[in-house]
Amino acid sequence: MRIDQYEQSALNDGALFPAALGSQTRNVPGTELKSFTSDTAASAVESYVAQHKEELRGPQGIQGMKGDKGDKGDTGATGPQGPQGYTGPQGPKGDTGATGAQGPRGYTGATGATGPQGPSGSPWGGGTFTANVLFSYNHVAKGEIHGGGDSFEVSSSRDDTRLLLMTGNNRTCDVNNRSGGWPTMCAGSFNTVSSKRYKENIVDMYEEEADKILKIRVKKFDYKDDVIGTSQKDGVHGAIAEEVAEIIPEVVGYRDIEGLGHVPDNIDYSKFTPYLIKKVQMQQKEIDALKARLDELEKAVQKGG
Repeated sequence: MRIDQYEQSALNDGALFPAALGSQTRNVPGTELKSFTSDTAASAVESYVAQHKEELRGPQGIQGMKGDKGDKGDTGATGPQGPQGYTGPQGPKGDTGATGAQGPRGYTGATGATGPQGPSGSPWGGGTFTANVLFSYNHVAKGEIHGGGDSFEVSSSRDDTRLLLMTGNNRTCDVNNRSGGWPTMCAGSFNTVSSKRYKENIVDMYEEEADKILKIRVKKFDYKDDVIGTSQKDGVHGAIAEEVAEIIPEVVGYRDIEGLGHVPDNIDYSKFTPYLIKKVQMQQKEIDALKARLDELEKAVQKGG
């Protein structure tokens, strides 16, 4: 029987309850307790139940079934930071990183003091010249050697200067410009590279090629002033470069002239030689054939006589 059920039964059966009446407390039957005020009755019941609690408690019931697991509670607040641990041993050295970008160029330092002048060297001791080499005689400029672009030039500063190339005490080449204009070049010989070691596609010259020499028109003319030396200026025999370029172009030299472009300028007469040799050989064959024919006719005449 539950305690609340017992309380109701005790009230109905007349069980004695300690009740406060004025300044005294005495046991009052439950049936009489009903006539008391509600506060007095409630106090009497509570007092009685407190005194007889163990008697009124029933036997412990069987353990109920385990309830479902409740929802996970909220995460608690972060605890305070623990003390710093001991420093571990130093690890092995890592690989060297890539080279960083080059920093900005620093300021140029002040120019140092000029050192003492070194001894004068010989310009003929070898090495590379980075400036023009000037020549003078009795403090009068005569010429210079200089290079520019793809050229190497030996030039004279005077119109009446001559250039001599010497081997020992012998002149090997004399470029004489004392008369003005194009200079005169003198030498013991002018050779052309001609070994078969330097050639390919070698065939005999065609007779038609040799016949071109007959088309060259030989002229007589006077050179204009300041073109060549005055001693060779008038009454000169030769061909015209523009005409020869249309017939045998390999013997003609070209120049770039402002306003005209790349035009015929000069003739290498030595290159006519192969044409002349071939043509002489062809004519000699004709002469030999004619002589043989003439011999046959003479013999025939003698027999007839």
